[in-house]
Order: sequence, then structure tokens, then C-alpha cells
Amino acid sequence: MIQARSFILAPLLLLILTGSGLTRDIHVPSDFATLSMALKQAGRGDTIILAPGQYYASDIDLPDRVAVVGAAEDPSGVVIYGEGHKRLFRAEGLERFDFAGVTLTGGGATGATVYDASGGALLVSNSTIGLERVHVLGNTAQSGGGGVQVTYGELIASDCVFADNHAAKGGGAVAIGYESQAVFERTSFAANTAAWGGALSVRTASNCQLIACTLTGNLTPSAQQLGGALFADYSATGLFADCVFAENSARLGGAARLNGVLTNFVNCTVNANSASESGGAFQTRDSELNLLRTIVSFNVGAALASETTAVNCGATVVYGNLGGDWIGDLGPLRDQGGNLEVDPLYCDAADYHLQDDSPCAPANNPYGLIGALPVGCTDVSITLQSFTATRQHQEIDLVWTVAGPPHEFHLQGRPEADPAAEPWIVPYEASPIPGRYLAKDKPNTGGEAVYYRLDARTAGGEWFLLGELVVEAVPDEWAPGLQMGRIFPNPFNPQVNIQFELGKPSRVFAAVYDINGRLVVVLAQGDRPAGHHALSWDSRDSAGRVQPTGTYLLRITNGETQQTSKLLLIK
Repeated sequence: MIQARSFILAPLLLLILTGSGLTRDIHVPSDFATLSMALKQAGRGDTIILAPGQYYASDIDLPDRVAVVGAAEDPSGVVIYGEGHKRLFRAEGLERFDFAGVTLTGGGATGATVYDASGGALLVSNSTIGLERVHVLGNTAQSGGGGVQVTYGELIASDCVFADNHAAKGGGAVAIGYESQAVFERTSFAANTAAWGGALSVRTASNCQLIACTLTGNLTPSAQQLGGALFADYSATGLFADCVFAENSARLGGAARLNGVLTNFVNCTVNANSASESGGAFQTRDSELNLLRTIVSFNVGAALASETTAVNCGATVVYGNLGGDWIGDLGPLRDQGGNLEVDPLYCDAADYHLQDDSPCAPANNPYGLIGALPVGCTDVSITLQSFTATRQHQEIDLVWTVAGPPHEFHLQGRPEADPAAEPWIVPYEASPIPGRYLAKDKPNTGGEAVYYRLDARTAGGEWFLLGELVVEAVPDEWAPGLQMGRIFPNPFNPQVNIQFELGKPSRVFAAVYDINGRLVVVLAQGDRPAGHHALSWDSRDSAGRVQPTGTYLLRITNGETQQTSKLLLIK
């Protein structure tokens, strides 16, 4: 039976208290109206507790020995949001700072230097940061670390989600460099993109450890295209235990591109990754690659493409890779150390648990479990990773992501103030990103708060509660003026769609500028009625010339208010 995992926030690591020894809980918005104000007033040992809702952050310096705590059961209930053209937070020279139970989204690191342009949500420099049940979603960086950049620092993350982040250079989700340390436990990396290391970039004598993590659907869309999920070089080291690398893609190294590094993969499943040129699973050079009780299967391209690499395998299955299994440096290891070339017998193409008679099951070989996931085709859990909503006046966009095979869902809404009201059904659709679903609702509630319930159905046809959230009422200040709506897809190629709302008839000017402020094209100029409006940009300038890959700024004004958003064109 499929089971929904409840979100229970583990206790935060105790902060080391100094000075007077007095600490306090600071509640936002009751004690301070904004998160920024609370952070400025917090002292060592203080905990900032955020009520459910959305908070804005823009280039905030974090204080030392402070924790920000949000929703224990669902991080999507506490959203820390940026405007898309500035990073959210910077940690400089901190002994420790902790986030727990929050979502970090909408950050964008831009600037003339690598320092300014790295770490869309969070830049960690000479600091230690803890993340517990934190969702890092939809952040960007002009350089490295679309979600987080770690430089001479330490990142400790557990039960987190990194999804839809983008870096123009390395590490779509996280970039780790310059003798840094990072540990991730039970963390998901999905649909992140970068020039190298779609999910993770680990460089310059840094060390990265992933325990019971999943890396799925990450890719490298730029010219380099190195390491769909993982890129590591310059004497970096890595340990990956009980991890799933699946459906990642790159030019070199569908799952991982390794250059001059030492990496160990223990009880991992590396399946259905793809490389357009070399190394469906791994592409290595001048490295040491150790595989123990790991499955490398059904990748598009050879299992391993290596050059001057020391490869060691034990009790490892290499099977069904389009381009070759036990070939190259793997060839001499085919009949040694309990290695096998057999079908691992997954439950199905989207579920990497094992069938009862799998040769990788502990009962069917002398080496114990091979791969990341145990036997369990009839008892596979589905995990809700995020469930978020964005209100644009009377229209509400809902997004949820799940880990597990495809499922049928049932989404319904009702007025939050009237639990006895008859609920309405909200249609949904699957997005191109695996495990991500979208819905749009236009509730007839006069702008009042709306409660949503999300159910999923088991293979046996039984429905169960997967998640709940409340979308707050329309703020009074939204009545007149201009509000930006959805911008999708973003990143895009070649066309992006733009939505905005006018609270009253207005004269609108909308234009796209390059990152240096040069006007590229005017999208709209003239009078528009109140209500919902849509524009699009086909990535051409006013002379019809196709624009190159890069970051562009969309600006819309109605004469009273100006809204600016970042557009990412990727080819």
C-alpha cells in the first residue's frame, strides 16, 4: 500500500550560546513586521519563528548563531521570496546559522563579479549553514550555485528539496568550492540546470557527501554540458551512499563527470541517465572511481567512459547500458569481486525498488542489498516534496512535486472560513518535469482565503490525504495598480509567456532589456483596460535578430508602478 510520509521537523541542532546567556524566540509578524527587521534585531542564540505566509528577502546579511524556523509539517507554508534579480541571503564569517521548515525561492544572483553573481538563494562564505526541511526552488545565478554557493564554508542539509534552480556556470542547485564541505541527507535534487553539474558542482579540494539522496531530471543545457547531475574536479572528493541518480543528461557524463577526483559510490542506483557524446552514466579522467554494491543500468551511452582512471568495483551490477556495459576500464572487472551483468529487475521503469526475485535483493546474493532501494513493489511510498500556491488577484496557481512513480491526484478547494462549504474540484496537469504537477483555480470567493486539499490514490484504488494548504485573502493594497503574474516557461527557448494584472485602466509600457540596461524590444505601449493581460517574447530584438543565451530584464509600468522580472534565455 502506498503511504504518505508526514513531515515532522526534527529538533534543530542546539546553538552555542555566549554573552549573557539570554536567548529569545522572536515571532514574525507579531514581534517584528518583517523577516528583515527580525534578523537585524536578533542576537546570538535567538530563534526567529515565522508564521505561515510569504516573506520578502533581498540581499540580507545573516547574523551569527541565529535560527529561522518555519512550518514544521510543510515548508511550502512559509515562503521566503526574492524579486528574481537579487540573492536572498549572504552568510559571511558565521560560526553557524540555521534554516528549518521554510521555502527559499525567487532569488537571483547578478553582478559584475563572480562573488556577486553566485548563490541565487544563499551565498555561504567562511561560514557554516544548516538546512533542515528546506525547499530551495526556482532560484538563479549568473555564475555558480543557482540555489546555494559555498566558498571556504560548510553546508549541512537534511530532508531538503532543491528543484528548478539554474546557474549559468556550475552547480544548478549547489556549487561547492575552495576547500568547502557539504553533507546532504535524504535530500532531493530535481530538474536543476547548469553549464556543468546540473545539480551539484564540487571543486578545488572540496568534499561532498550524499546519503539517501535522489538526483533526477537534472541537466546541462549550455555548450559545456558536463555532468548531468554531478560535476567534480580539482582534487575534490565525494561519497555517495544509498543514492539514486536517474534520468539526468549531459554531453559528457549523463550522471557524473569526474576530473582529477576521488569518488565512492556505495549502494547507489545509477539508471536511465544519458550522454549525447560520452559516458551515459560516468565520464572520468585522471580520477579514482570506486563502485560498491551499486547498479549502473539502462543508461544511454556506455556505462563508463574513462581516461587514465583507476576503477574499482565490488558486488556491482552493470547491465543494459546503450553503448556498452563491462567495456573499457570496466572490462577486466566483469568476473571479479562478485560483479554481475544481470537485469536488476526493478518494479517498473519509474520505480527503482526491486522485485522479490531480483538478483540485487539481499536474499538472492551473498553480498546483501545491491542498489539504493530495497525490495518493495507493492509497498512503495509516495512523498510530497512541496505544495505551493501563488495568488494573482482572483487567480491562484498551485504547484506540487512528489517523489515516487506517477499517481492520480484529487485536488479540491473551499472557502477557508467555512469548513462545511461544498468543495469544488480543481483540474490539474502533469508538467514536463517528472513528479511535478500544475493547477490553476479561479475561486468565486470574493478574494477571501481558500483552503486546498490534495489527495492521492493508491494502486488499490484507495484515496488518502497527501497535503493541505491555505491561500491567504487578497490584500487590500492589490486593488489598484499593476501586479506581475506568471512568467513561463522561465528559463525559456525560444518564447516566454508573460501575464500581468491591472487594477484599473492604465497606459502600459512593457519592454525587455539586456543585463547592461540596453533596450532590446518593446512588447507593449498603449492603453489597456483593467483585468488580466498576456504578452509574449520570441527572443528577438526590435530588428528581428535572435538574441543569445543570457539573462534579460522585463520591465512593465503603468505610470504609477513598475514591476521588473528576470528572463533566462537558454539555447
